[in-house]
Formats: sequence, structure tokens, C-alpha cells
Amino acid sequence: MKKLILSLAVLTIGVSGFSQNYTDIKNLVILKKLPEAKAAFEKALAEDKKDKFKGKAETYALKAIIYSQLAADNPKSPESVALTNEANAALEKYKEMDPGFKLLLNNQDIYYNAPILIYGNYFNQGLDAYNKKNYQESFDDFKKVVSYSDFLIANKMTDMVLDTNAVLLAGASAQSLKQDDVAAKYFEKLANAKVGGKENEFLYHFLAANSMKSLDFDGFNKYIKLGREVFPGDKNFDYDDVDYILQVTDPELKSKLIAKKSELDPLNVKLQETIATDIFDKLNSKEEGATLPENADELEKQMVAAFLKSAQANPKNGFPYSNLANHFINKNTKVAKEQEAFREKVRAANAAKKPAKPGVKVAEDPEITKEREALKVKYNESLDQALEYFEKAVNVYSKLETPTTQEKQQWRNAVSYLIDLNAEKKNASKLKPADYNKYEKEENKWKKVYDTLSY
Repeated sequence: MKKLILSLAVLTIGVSGFSQNYTDIKNLVILKKLPEAKAAFEKALAEDKKDKFKGKAETYALKAIIYSQLAADNPKSPESVALTNEANAALEKYKEMDPGFKLLLNNQDIYYNAPILIYGNYFNQGLDAYNKKNYQESFDDFKKVVSYSDFLIANKMTDMVLDTNAVLLAGASAQSLKQDDVAAKYFEKLANAKVGGKENEFLYHFLAANSMKSLDFDGFNKYIKLGREVFPGDKNFDYDDVDYILQVTDPELKSKLIAKKSELDPLNVKLQETIATDIFDKLNSKEEGATLPENADELEKQMVAAFLKSAQANPKNGFPYSNLANHFINKNTKVAKEQEAFREKVRAANAAKKPAKPGVKVAEDPEITKEREALKVKYNESLDQALEYFEKAVNVYSKLETPTTQEKQQWRNAVSYLIDLNAEKKNASKLKPADYNKYEKEENKWKKVYDTLSY
């Protein structure tokens, strides 16, 4: 029994000894004797052979307040960063051991100030690093600052609802590191809270643009809409997803955005006309010496599909058909020049040959025959396509109740081409009476229509 009583007495002395440590060290902190408090704390740790001091959550709260206060009192000292990091690690350990944060939430206790001081220390370190353009350091610091401000807000230890400056600087640091997706996570907090101020307008544009990198049209529209709400009447938000796509300079991204938008909204007139017009300009460049792109055939297919979707979306719009017809007329003219160049090449080759003996017929090179026939097919196909789309254009214009001046001009132009193209088809069909009569009839029909048209 005496042994048991003795053991209990020793245990009581041990616990009260550590309690006295807490009280003495806390008093040193209160008296602003921080170096002495740090020395006393480290001495208590060194003498804690059975880990009783180390095993208590309060030990880490105590370390956090001592080290964070030392760092705050000497922000420019070389030790400040290390002290803040140790305070942070200690406070994290305390929070693990006491998930209810009982010591931190008592505003009458010195521990209450620990997270506030660590927050301030990291903020000042981060701002200094940011101003020196040490963006990795500033990001690491502001990431912690935001975490602390979230903790302070959640536990009602501050009047802040959102730590705008810390979140902004965390995002700006990530953006400067070209980590846009990371930056977006911070900027989203600000935009979703509808943070205003002209200096913050970029947030909404950045988030809209970043959404488009992952083909997220919903995200794009969300942040443009938020921007319009926060900055009503601001013309900088007078653009939509199609307008954005048009100014994208990365060809691969632009192609993906066009494909995705076409999938989401296949009958978007602005999109389809833009796609088609862009390709039309590439295939029908007026610049001197311009050559066709290597993928001209594929581009032509895309252009035709886009113009047809545009026409489908607005049946009263004849311009898509007019543009297609004009493209194939231009193509037909180019093929005609290719045919002439081919004939010149053949004539020159024949002139260089020895004259054939009288009465001897020389067979034509099969390759020359093949090339001639290919050009003929290409010529006739482009002519027929032009004819088809001019007819479709006229069909639209003729049904308009009050056509505009431009529509009247396109209408008259289309009818004029229909006369000429049918005349050409007629002349090419002299050995086929049925075809000849058909095209002559069409030619005369369009002549009569043309006579009824006026500007």
C-alpha cells in the first residue's frame, strides 16, 4: 500500500511539474520575455525523458505562440521564416491532437493569437517575396495564408467573410508561375463572391478564358455572366463564346473549340458563318502569289458543311449559297487556267519531238491522257457545284418579301451566272441533243428572269 501511495505521489508531482511549466512559460510570453520563454520551452522539452510534455496537445499550442510571436517581433531577421515554419508545424500538430481546437478558441487565452500571428507572418513573407518576383515562395506562403484565413473565418476568429487580398495574391502568384489551373481555384473564390472593383475585372476574363482551355463552355458562360452582373454596362463583357473562339491564336485549341461548339450548338449561325468565311478567305485569297493550303480539299469540305448548316439555321439567308457558288466559280476558273497550262506543256513537248513519218500515227502518252481527263472531271465538277448553289441562292432570294439592296445584287448576280453556266453546258452538249435542249431551255428561262430584276 505504501508503494502505491508513493507512486501516486510521484505521478502527481510529475503532472503538476509540467503544469507549472505551462504556467511559467505562458507568463513569460505575457510579459513579452519571448527569448526566455523559448529557452524555458526548449529546456522543458529536453528534460522530458518520458515524453509526457511532448505527449500533450498544449505543448504544441505553446510552441506555436512563442515561435510565431518571436517571428512577428523580428520580421526582418534571418530566423523569422524558420520560426514561422516551426510555429506552423507545431500548430498543425496541436490541431491533430485536439480536433476541437479548445485552447485556440478561447479568446482569453494567449493561444488564441497563435493562428492570427502565423497568418500575419506568412502574409508579410509572401508579400515581400511577391514584390521581389519570387513567385514560388510567394505562392507557398499565400497558400498557407489562405488556409489560415479560412480557419479564422470558419471559427469566427475574424470579422472577414472572404480574405480577398490573400486569395488574390495566391492566385496571382500561381498565375505568374504559369499554373493557370491552380490560379483559377483561387480566382474562382473571388468571382463566385462577386468581388468588384475595376482592378479585379481581369478575374472574370481570366476564368472565362481558362475554362475554354478545357473546352468548358459552361464555365466560360458562367464567368462572362458574372462579369456582366458585377460590372453592368461594361462593354468589355460584350462578347460571347463564338467571339472568343474567333480571336484564339492557337490553331490546335481553336480547332478543338470550333468542333466542340459545333457539337453543342450545330445550328449557331454566327459560328458556322464565321468558320465558313474564314476558310473561304483561305481558299480564295486575293493576295498576289497566294497558294492553296496543303489541306485545301479537307478545308473545302469543312467550309461546305459550315455554310450549309448556316443556311439550314436561317432558311431566309441566301448568302451561304451565294458564297458557296462563288467559291466553286473561282475554283472552276483556276482549273481552266490549269487546263491551259497543261495544253501549253503538251504543245511544247510535242514540238520538241521528231516529226512523225507521213501516215504514221503516234500514240499519246497514257500519263498525258490521264492528266487531261482528271482536269476535265475537276472542271466539270466545280462548274456543276457552282450551278447547284446559284440555283439554291436564287430560290431563297426569290421568296423574300423585302430583299435588301445587297440581297438584290446577289440575286441578280446569281441569275447572270445561271445564264452563262447553262450556255456553257449547252455548248458542251452539241453531240447530245437531249442535253443541249435541256440547257438551252434553262438558259432562256434565266434570261427572262434576269430581265425582270432591277437593283
